Amino acid sequence: MIDINYKKRIKKRLKKGNGVLIFGSFFMILILMIVIMFAQIFTMRQSALDLQNAADSISDGTATYLQSEGGNYEDAQKQAVKLKNMINSNTKANIKKLTVNKSSLENDNIVSVKLEKKFKYNTSETKTKLLHIKRIAATEITSGYASGYVQWAIDFASDNSHGYSQANRTLPDVDCSSFVYYSLINAGGFTTAQLGAYPFTTADMGGILQRNGFRQFPFTSVADLKEGDILWRFGHTEIYVGNGQNAGAHSNYDGKQGDSSGEEVNVKETRTNWQYVYRLGGK
Repeated sequence: MIDINYKKRIKKRLKKGNGVLIFGSFFMILILMIVIMFAQIFTMRQSALDLQNAADSISDGTATYLQSEGGNYEDAQKQAVKLKNMINSNTKANIKKLTVNKSSLENDNIVSVKLEKKFKYNTSETKTKLLHIKRIAATEITSGYASGYVQWAIDFASDNSHGYSQANRTLPDVDCSSFVYYSLINAGGFTTAQLGAYPFTTADMGGILQRNGFRQFPFTSVADLKEGDILWRFGHTEIYVGNGQNAGAHSNYDGKQGDSSGEEVNVKETRTNWQYVYRLGGK
């Protein structure tokens, strides 16, 4: 016969083994839940990082487009959407919503892009939750072309072989508007197909500039001007070259070709009697 005490010992060991098994199973489930939790956290962090990288790329790409091509808020929105779709088709970003800040673009010359997406994650074995991720990136629009035509205008104004003439305004002499025209043609990246084969005048230059990437807004103060701004008032125009100074063609003082006085075409202090400002790339 089997010893009764032996049976009891066997039964006790089985109970102990079941307890260890239950504890071990619980411990394994706990570890699995922790692993899943960390995996979801990593995935969410990576998703947020990918969204930020996408926002940076879209704002930079849109700003670069506006710098080279010019345009307004609608053009910026179209370019940003185009870049978003390109990112979605080539990555797993799955961006659902894109917003370009109109106020930042028109008031501060900054492309500010906000991207949004929703991410599903598990809160339990039976429940999921949507995480709403938002990321913002901003890029200021600067114009490399502006610095080019500004320097050309300064150099031209410093060369006294060029004077002021309305009758002979197509080089070597210029009047105020043909001075601006030749600055843009020679060093601003513009062509005669864009600005016209013959220099524009103060009467028609506003429309031509706006069709080629310049934004018009009222003159407020010299402090608000940026290098490369084209200043306009009825009958006269000049280029703001920075540091409170303009480059422009003013008047024919001696009736001769060239600038014997150094005052016909020169750089001088900016006045405040302007009506409009034309700025390349936006306001």
